[in-house]
Amino acid sequence: MLDLDVLRAQRAEAAGHDATETVKFGGREYAFRTELPVLAGDLLSAGNLRDGLATFLVDPAEVDDLLAAGFSVADLEALVATLYGVDMGESKG
Repeated sequence: MLDLDVLRAQRAEAAGHDATETVKFGGREYAFRTELPVLAGDLLSAGNLRDGLATFLVDPAEVDDLLAAGFSVADLEALVATLYGVDMGESKG
């Protein structure tokens, strides 16, 4: 049996931290997941940036606070590149 829970715990242990990363934006700290959620790719590629961004957050309800603080597409691209090592492509805005 393949136990993904065990593998995830091993990845977190190897990285030397839990499954979250603290990100400061707009004077506030937010907890982001350290593993790229599969659902995020679907939502972002469909143009649903708000819900895609919410999947990255440990507390998805904080997405409105993050957006109200002026979170931009360029910020999203920097976040994804830094936390997940994924290039989303060049920003238009």
